[in-house]
Amino acid sequence: MPRSQKKHEPSRRRAGIDSWRTPNIADLLEGLPIGALLLNPDLTILAVNREARRFLGPRSRLPMKQSFPAFWSTLTSSDADMITAQLTRVLRSGHPIASRQQLHMKRTGALIPVEWTCTPHMVGDGTVLMICVRDLSQEMEVKQERDRLAAIAHESPSPMIELDRHGSLLYANPAMISLLSRFGYSLEGFPSVAPAQLMTIIQRCLSTG
Repeated sequence: MPRSQKKHEPSRRRAGIDSWRTPNIADLLEGLPIGALLLNPDLTILAVNREARRFLGPRSRLPMKQSFPAFWSTLTSSDADMITAQLTRVLRSGHPIASRQQLHMKRTGALIPVEWTCTPHMVGDGTVLMICVRDLSQEMEVKQERDRLAAIAHESPSPMIELDRHGSLLYANPAMISLLSRFGYSLEGFPSVAPAQLMTIIQRCLSTG
């Protein structure tokens, strides 16, 4: 390859990556409903959208070019070297990854469960990484509430079942299992003993909340 061609390769690659800073790309990043960061191939931060700044707080108002592994390790008390290894693997393989961690919000002392995903994107001749951060707090609260209700149903002396919107049986408590077995049915036999208007009841429950 001619020397002059080699000389201009890095500048073309940088120009391609810098294209993420054009208004259209910036608007795309800002339009995402979850926190998102763009990383350079050297794992330094290229851009942070509004939702990420809101969620991560004042510490996300950081100068560009800061190392993401170092930044994220201070938020989660995780190992920066391990994060570096994970992101480097994404760059080399082209395969996205996902990881769940506890985000330590020092200003409140709270621990927030978060999931971050890393996806590679080709820009010109180079690759940038998009980090998306999702708050799992509400999802965890829903799961805890569901587990609590399931525990209540499990201990209840009254027969109880849980159905999906299609009428499929998701759960039956011990009292219901005992009732079915008393009449010679297993859980597989539930459709045979379900009321004919079951789907109407389900739709009415879903529509009224």
